[in-house]
Amino acid sequence: MQEENSKVAPRISPTNLGFLLNARQVACEFGYLTVPEFAQQTLRTLATISQLPKHRGHLLNWYDTRSLTVLAPAVVSSVDSGNLVASLWTLQQGSLDLLKQPLLPRELGDGLLDHLYVLTSQGALPRRKLSGMEDALKQPDNLQYLLDIPDSVLKDLQQSPANSKSADVSWLQEHVKERIRQVCRVAQLYAPWLLPEYGALKSDPAIYLQGRPGNAPVLEQMPGFIDRLAMQLRAALDSATGDSGKLYGELLDLLPEARSRTMRLIEDLNKIAQQSGTLADEMDFSFLMNPGRHLLSVAFEVEKDHNHPACYDLLASEARIAYFIAIAKDDIPQDSWFNLGRPPMVDEGMPGLLSWTGTMFEFLMPTLWMRLYPNTLLQRAAEAAVRSQRAYASSKKVPWGISESASSQLDSSGNYHYFAFGVPQLAIHKPEQNGPVISPYSTFLALDIEPAASIRNLRTLQRKRCLSSYGYYESLDFSPSHRRSSRGFETVRCWMAHHQGMSLLSMANFLNDEVVQRWFHSHPRVQATELLLQEKPAGRISSSKPRTKVA
Repeated sequence: MQEENSKVAPRISPTNLGFLLNARQVACEFGYLTVPEFAQQTLRTLATISQLPKHRGHLLNWYDTRSLTVLAPAVVSSVDSGNLVASLWTLQQGSLDLLKQPLLPRELGDGLLDHLYVLTSQGALPRRKLSGMEDALKQPDNLQYLLDIPDSVLKDLQQSPANSKSADVSWLQEHVKERIRQVCRVAQLYAPWLLPEYGALKSDPAIYLQGRPGNAPVLEQMPGFIDRLAMQLRAALDSATGDSGKLYGELLDLLPEARSRTMRLIEDLNKIAQQSGTLADEMDFSFLMNPGRHLLSVAFEVEKDHNHPACYDLLASEARIAYFIAIAKDDIPQDSWFNLGRPPMVDEGMPGLLSWTGTMFEFLMPTLWMRLYPNTLLQRAAEAAVRSQRAYASSKKVPWGISESASSQLDSSGNYHYFAFGVPQLAIHKPEQNGPVISPYSTFLALDIEPAASIRNLRTLQRKRCLSSYGYYESLDFSPSHRRSSRGFETVRCWMAHHQGMSLLSMANFLNDEVVQRWFHSHPRVQATELLLQEKPAGRISSSKPRTKVA
């Protein structure tokens, strides 16, 4: 999407579709979506995927989002298909994981707090009011506060003055109210014993509800919990009188529907797991192999009915995930992993690997799903790549983080030019290029490698006004023609779904104990193949003199 005139490109790729599926999982993890919302939206997306034309189970490279037709040329991209299967396995295991979590986790309070922090930073919520809500939402039993937020709190959401940020504030104000409505809705439909009107029953020895976060049943246990609660209520109702009897009866009447809805939600999550697993199983990678080179072709050209002659042949590549997936599915032999080139390099005194264009994307995108194990070749290559990127940017006196991205150059249709910008010291292929062009998503990818440096760099980009309504802009172009301007760069004011998705998953891994990797690695096929990721580095490589100190 380009900021000017809100120009949206109405197309989607398999990679972007995979990020959409995983982004909803992350939204649940951060408390931005309830589980029923996640299930409903995901099932709709999977239903749409079932309508898309495919080739041997693979989605094609681009579809028009308005008509669902294939955009020419029709190709099966090895990288895109690998990314999609990784996303589908992550979705499959994450959906099953939700069955083992409480339906209303305390993270819902954390998610609401994130919205309130932004509103306060925009002057739309008094700090004194935020402080009171923050104290309540950080309590272990924050669910009770969420279900019974005083009306006075919502009225304190002030309207912002008419300025460029007023639309953002209005959206956030409405979204805060929607988050509260959705949490209350889940309690009403699935767990009515948590509602404030039944609060008096929590300590009732006749039934003892066990509704607090520390001992709430997980989702897959809720039907049994509801059955036991119904039995207790019926027994208590026989001897109850007055207000207690009235509450017993009212709650008992709500339980059959709550149980039925809970069973449907459990079925929906199992359906998501089953459908995502089936989609992945149907994607055959064997025909993408170049038989002469024993490597994956970059793409299969459907209309020509043959593979493109070029192959992915480097371990330090975004195609690494596709090789891993295809091997894990038994579609290609394990030997193909060891056919990938591992050209060594040394920069900043640190040995690593060369990639084709020297982008952060090539080294780190696969780690959104695949773990980097300590003291391995891949971990060392990732660390060396980040260090080299930082040093290169320091030598240019710009922020760091270079990958393929849009630059400020426009084509005849007014679209930003896209190019694989890289760091020469990391690259085999060194084309002439303007720049440097700094892409914020590259820094997000490095969060797990160098957390403190990454956060400092993101703050530097924010100070350069690279952050706006939809997240960080695509890039800052420091090409020579812009270095002479007052700011020294030009902001590329667009957002790419691919890059925003990578940023979001990187944040989830960093903030939530590698959660996306945990989902992916819980798949049995991944567990059977992950030894490939634990390859040890080769012997000592002679060092070259460091170019400059890392900033």
